[in-house]
Amino acid sequence: VAVYAYDPEGLRKQTVTFQNRAPVRLDDFSKGAWVKHAFTAADSADGILKLAVKRRGEGNCVLSKLRIAIAENK
Repeated sequence: VAVYAYDPEGLRKQTVTFQNRAPVRLDDFSKGAWVKHAFTAADSADGILKLAVKRRGEGNCVLSKLRIAIAENK
């Protein structure tokens, strides 16, 4: 799972949390930032992948792009 955050003004502060992992803090990410998380079959056993984007401080938060890639193990 990859989340792309973009902030043209460089003012947003937010966190991105995937499943029950520690939140990734994003500060002043004006050029954009990909936040990537590998996940396992156990993470998606119930058919749900949880992703939370939360603002810190003033302004809003943005999830500009979301990419999910599933590789089949053989």
